[in-house]
Amino acid sequence: MLEKEQLKEQRKHGTPFFPYASYVWSGTSKSSSFIHWHEETEIVYLESGTFTFHCDMKEYQQEAPAFLLINSEQLHRIDLREGQKESAFVFHLGMLSFQSYDETEAELIEPLIKGKMEFPMVVTREEKSFEIIKELYDKCLEEAQKTTLSSQLKIKGYLLQLLAELYENQLFVIKDNEENQEEALLLIKKVLNYIIEHYKRKIKIQELADLVNMNPQYFCRFFKKKTGKTFTTYLNEYRLERIKKELLGTEKKMIDIASENGFENIGYFMKQFKLYTGVTPLTYRKQNKSK
Repeated sequence: MLEKEQLKEQRKHGTPFFPYASYVWSGTSKSSSFIHWHEETEIVYLESGTFTFHCDMKEYQQEAPAFLLINSEQLHRIDLREGQKESAFVFHLGMLSFQSYDETEAELIEPLIKGKMEFPMVVTREEKSFEIIKELYDKCLEEAQKTTLSSQLKIKGYLLQLLAELYENQLFVIKDNEENQEEALLLIKKVLNYIIEHYKRKIKIQELADLVNMNPQYFCRFFKKKTGKTFTTYLNEYRLERIKKELLGTEKKMIDIASENGFENIGYFMKQFKLYTGVTPLTYRKQNKSK
């Protein structure tokens, strides 16, 4: 088996002062690169055709139009056939790092550089941000034909906008490793314990995000990834399980039970209860009271 260092691409992308370069494949012949990796991030636009590509030793098929996003040091290969069209640019994430350490650096740029967060493998035209990403991508390719300082500034600006678009649409992927998994387990336990302690009142996503030092969007993705449910669904179901017990174990009025367990709107409670159990609270009480 080849050692990973042997698979490192030797071609230099851009210059040490501006580590960015773009490439275009016109589809006039057949080509296949060897499996390789490089330190730069690569964004590939598949313009026409059906492509076979490999990432981390797995083979995939992708219909154009679509973007492939290849992370730093990720093993990859793209097979190109006649008639297919694609283009790409590569850039070192370090060129987007800020000298002044701020929130964007801490929560996005640094995790991407350190490999704790990754780009999505594919962005298709079904994704609502596709057209905006395509527009920014095209602008990067256009400015890459120039060699002025202003063109370099524009490219950096477009790349940052591209990152913002991916982030806003929650397309980045949290990378798991043993250390991250252990840390994530502690964080999710902290959140679930907080829900148990405070489910009877309104819980805002912001306060849970603050609890584990995340921003709200990142927290929502993290929670869904670790529990398989959105925060709202998980909270509603926890409350409903508590309510089911009280419906059978007490003679309290249904409206009181609902309000004491975090449901401020009785209509919303009725709807959620029926979705969860298949029956109304009153029917549930009658059917199960004698069991």
